[in-house]
Parts: sequence; structure tokens; C-alpha cells
Amino acid sequence: ATTYQETLEAVARVFPECQGVYLNLWQHFDYERADYVEIVAAASASTQLDESIIGSRFAKTELPFSAESPDDRIVVIENVATDPCLDAIARASYEARGTRAYIRVPFFRDKRLVGAIFFQYASPRSFNESEHRLAMAVGDLVMTAVERIRLLQEAAAAAEVQRTTLLAEQESREELSLLYKTSEALNAASTFPEIISAIAPLAYRADKVNLILWEHLDYRDASYFEVVAGVDQFGAETKVVGNRYAPELYPIAVHMAGLRQLAIENIDEHPLV
Repeated sequence: ATTYQETLEAVARVFPECQGVYLNLWQHFDYERADYVEIVAAASASTQLDESIIGSRFAKTELPFSAESPDDRIVVIENVATDPCLDAIARASYEARGTRAYIRVPFFRDKRLVGAIFFQYASPRSFNESEHRLAMAVGDLVMTAVERIRLLQEAAAAAEVQRTTLLAEQESREELSLLYKTSEALNAASTFPEIISAIAPLAYRADKVNLILWEHLDYRDASYFEVVAGVDQFGAETKVVGNRYAPELYPIAVHMAGLRQLAIENIDEHPLV
């Protein structure tokens, strides 16, 4: 098994009379540091479980431990309704979940409570010593699987971080190379079209790139702005090159003149358009 769910499905086949087998793990794999416990897997060989319960988290205050100690090696409750180890709150909590009897086998690592495997039964029943030993043995095997799967998950997460870092470094190198080439092209440019052609690769996702200049190169004294150069995504000159526009026809132009940069993601919703 390479997942918690696969592990639980294998366990459920060993306990065909069990209505549900649940794998619960504490946050940080440590009961003392945790705020909640999570149901990371659930399976049953006899009934159809509600899969939505997988991923559910419960705060410590919600758990009906009551007189049970989370440090017990095994907890066996043969009748939720009558067992003296359960108080009224714990009894009501279990009964609300359809639990009438159960076995809980906690997991420990370096004396820290990591989680537990919970065997749920819908009717009161007696458990013999053989069933106790089997549950504890299975619990030990599941704990081993949990450790192995956790290490696999951590290794996969580390590999993903490394892959993401390498991709970011590669993209950074590509961007630096592109900027260097653009800088060379701009230094060599002697016309407006050459300037646009130099920077167009930086805007490869844009449909069009246009260079707009105010009359007299000063919007304060200008009566128009002109599209002096432009290319589309195919490298062809845009049709608006050479066109001049009066600023009063485009009120946004004045706002653009006073900004270092303006990005509009939706012209239908932007207040300046």
C-alpha cells in the first residue's frame, strides 16, 4: 500500500464484521502539539461508508475521550450504552455516530501519540483476547505503514519543491537571457519600429504592442498622442500605426500620462475606461 486509504482497505478485509475502520492522525503527528485530529482514511468490508468523512477534522474538545486515557495501549468498549468508562457526553457522542462498540488502538512514536486506528461496531458485542491481540498486531502494522507513507509523502513534497525551484531558476535564466538580448536590440535601435521589435519578445503573450508618444513628447503641451510604432503577435505592423488621437476623446489618456504603469485586466469593469 502506498496510501492511507489502501492500507485501511486491506485492514477492513481482516475485520469483515466491523462496520467501519478509521485511521485518525493528530496534527503534526503529535497529540500534545495538535489542535485537531484528522480522519485520513476509512474503509469497511461490510457496509458502504460515507466517503465525505475522510478529511474531517475534530478538535480535542470535540473528542469523547472522557475517562479513557489517550495513552492506553488499547481501548475496548463492548457496550457504549453501559460501559462505566464513558460519561454521558462521550456516550452521546459515540451513539450519534452510530457506534455501539469499538476497539481503539493508539499509535506512538518516541512516546508521542501520533494517532489511532478505530474499529467501529454498530451493535454491542464481546471481544475475546484473540481479537484484542489481532487488533494490536494490526495496529502495529498500520503504524509501520503510516511511517512509510509519511516518509514517501515528505520525499514527494521535497522533490516537488526541488522541481519547482529548478523550474523557477530556469525561467529566471531565460528571462535574464531575454532581457539581455532585448537590451542589446534596444541599444542598436535607431527607429521607433526597431524599438517595438526589440521589446515585443518580452510581451509574447500580448496580441499587440504599440508605442504611443505625445505631441512634443510632453502631454502637458500636446493636442494629440500618436501611435508611432506597433506590431502584432505575428510580427506584422498594427493598423493603427500613424494614427493620432485627441486626448479629450480618450479621458483615460490623461490618467495614463501621470502613471508609471497602468494594468487593466477587464476594460468592462475598470473605472477609468
